[in-house]
Amino acid sequence: MTTKSRTIIAETIVSKKPVDVGFEARHTWTLAILIAWIERQFGQSLAEKGGSKLLTRLGLLIYTKDT
Repeated sequence: MTTKSRTIIAETIVSKKPVDVGFEARHTWTLAILIAWIERQFGQSLAEKGGSKLLTRLGLLIYTKDT
């Protein structure tokens, strides 16, 4: 994955909601949605572990817990 691709991914996660890029989820990025978007946008498939590592490298990995 190129530096430009990583920049686009980070900017998209920070500035847009999944619904803004064509997914039904309105508010929350999930790892599954992110991976599906990356596949659609860049033609590159990632496993969950790869998606998690990418988010860590981008400084965007945040764990949340249902309340």
